[in-house]
Amino acid sequence: MIRKFISGNYSVNQYIVYDETRKIAAIIDPATFDAEVIKFIEKLKLNVEYIILTHGHGDHILGIEQYKKKYDAKIIAHASEKKLLSDSDLNFTMKMSGKAVIVTPDLWLKDNETIKIGDINLKVLHTPGHTKGGICLLNDDYVITGDTLFYEAIGRYDLYGGNFETLMHSIKSKLMILHDDLMVYPGHGKETSIGYERKNNPFLNGDQL
Repeated sequence: MIRKFISGNYSVNQYIVYDETRKIAAIIDPATFDAEVIKFIEKLKLNVEYIILTHGHGDHILGIEQYKKKYDAKIIAHASEKKLLSDSDLNFTMKMSGKAVIVTPDLWLKDNETIKIGDINLKVLHTPGHTKGGICLLNDDYVITGDTLFYEAIGRYDLYGGNFETLMHSIKSKLMILHDDLMVYPGHGKETSIGYERKNNPFLNGDQL
């Protein structure tokens, strides 16, 4: 199961992926320490095992310290995100919140690893281009794309670790090979599907090149 919460001043899509039967959950992109997220977790009596970062920009990590303290969950991110997570100037947390946030994950991910959340499997797709260590999380029914792919748009590529050609290669080689009906849950904005973006995303159809 997956549940979306729109959190923080930057309207980040913060997700809870959870196995309702086994009561195991992961928080994905902890944008803020959100009371609605806490309420949902407590209502379903979920045990939060992981805090997963699709990438290390400040708008996606500002709630991480409080969640870590409350749930003692393991923080996990891609190994290529180490520099961004360890530098509050590069990750913009000081600029965004007035507080430096430095993150030291408990586990470093690699491409094609699988994260198990109860009986739910999330396959890690390393999709650099927005940042060096950006990832998407693939399930049989959906893919969580962070700031790699949006509804009719793509992520920024003008910040530290960003590169347009790299981002487009990630999208085409990792996401556009997936089936059309697969739901896309992005880091900002509304849900879409692989098929819709294949046909309508201007960056994939040459209109924004």
